[in-house]
Amino acid sequence: VGTPTVLVVRNRGEKLNANGITAAGAAVLTTETEAEKVAENLTTISELLERMGQAALELVDGKGCSRVADAIEGLLR
Repeated sequence: VGTPTVLVVRNRGEKLNANGITAAGAAVLTTETEAEKVAENLTTISELLERMGQAALELVDGKGCSRVADAIEGLLR
């Protein structure tokens, strides 16, 4: 939805998605102990936040809920 993100990976299962989102430029990956400091630093760099927001918009189309509802409806038929 175009929101720049600070990601904290808590387990191996989250790492693949986090790496992809970070590689796309929509997020910054950090540790739990550094997350607050990273977030505060990001807010001072508006150009970076704009680029991250644009990258985030390009990753999603906002229709995920509709797709899930359609899939569930299809299973019920």
